[in-house]
Amino acid sequence: MGEEALELATGRRDEALIGLALTTIALGDPHVEEALPTLWSGVARLRAAGAIERRARILSRSAMAALRDDAYEAAQALQAEALADAVVLGDPWTLAFVHGNMGLAALLSGDHDTAREAFRDELVTGHSHRFETFYFEALLGFAGLAAVDGDDGRAATLEGAAWALNDRPVTVAEAPVYERIRERMLAAARSRLGAVAWESARAAGAVMTADAAVAYALDPAAVTAS
Repeated sequence: MGEEALELATGRRDEALIGLALTTIALGDPHVEEALPTLWSGVARLRAAGAIERRARILSRSAMAALRDDAYEAAQALQAEALADAVVLGDPWTLAFVHGNMGLAALLSGDHDTAREAFRDELVTGHSHRFETFYFEALLGFAGLAAVDGDDGRAATLEGAAWALNDRPVTVAEAPVYERIRERMLAAARSRLGAVAWESARAAGAVMTADAAVAYALDPAAVTAS
């Protein structure tokens, strides 16, 4: 499909369509790092065509694919390009989208300060514009950070809030990345805290309003977890 689209776009000499076809081919490759030359060629075509918004989202989606392969250096390079485009574009939804994926890349690669800043930007932007779709990822990211910090009750509360405020099914592409947060961070926090205490704190998060959950994520002193 991608190859046919590329042939048609090339025949029309349409830079945007050529770029879209190339990035589609790259995203369809199960080996992300091997597909990077094709991907970068595609995003260069999109830039030449002035398709900045599409380029930013494709770059950020590609970084998520890199995360699935634990290709953190590639993911961070893709996210840096995506952020540059998102800033130029100035669109709040795109900015929140890119910041969230940047947070995931930083969290899973161990850059916790960058992750904290990125999830904060995602949550603040999403909440101020009532983009409910960004609550889940940012709150789950903050849960992972709390677990890393050893604040296990807070991690449980934020995980409960994240899932309660999730507004859509997790996609097949996203699931492995979110599962790694559970496996690498939240599972250890649950073990330290104990199953009963974890579920109690998680239940407290599940009944939080969006305003309360956002306030708690950004400033744990602002809202009591109980």
